Amino acid sequence: MKILVVNCNHWIGYHIVEELLDQDYSVDGLPDQEKGGDLLLFFGRNSNFTMLENEAEVSPSYTTVITIGKVVGSLETKSNRCFSIGEERPGQSAKIITIHPPLLFGEWMPMNEYGILVGEKFIRFDSEKFKQEAVYIKDFARAVMQWIQAEELPANLTAAFGKTAGRNRRNGSFCVREGEPCQNKVGELLEHYRKYRDLYG
Repeated sequence: MKILVVNCNHWIGYHIVEELLDQDYSVDGLPDQEKGGDLLLFFGRNSNFTMLENEAEVSPSYTTVITIGKVVGSLETKSNRCFSIGEERPGQSAKIITIHPPLLFGEWMPMNEYGILVGEKFIRFDSEKFKQEAVYIKDFARAVMQWIQAEELPANLTAAFGKTAGRNRRNGSFCVREGEPCQNKVGELLEHYRKYRDLYG
């Protein structure tokens, strides 16, 4: 099973690729050329990972394509199934499954010592919003692995916070965290941020 990850140098894309490689998938990564390449250095050497230079190198034979954020072109036509994380495409084909992520946080995202930047909005680690809604990126990435293995899914998935993992079949809402408080991960994240501060978005 070979998977293409588009915008693999997006901070979410980085964690998706990392989880795929941990699960022994063969992965091609297509970076967003408008973003800096610093994060690409952290993919390391892995015989299951190939970095593509541009769209011309994309194969027509992927089992799955995962796109993160805005994507120009029609790369979803390169596979039988495409997952679009965070960006619903107007007039998208039936084979594209849009994942609406929760409030995600984790290594490499735009942040500072006090909180995270989501779009144009700054959310403090000590805010009620963060405490109630934040989901650690690695928990979300593990949920994505389950979805790419599932045979049938709705066209839209809402990845929701919850204490028990499960799926509400009526509205496509999935719970992706089993109750470990997100605050437990903040200390580790801040250590990482302090170590690699200059490379954060």
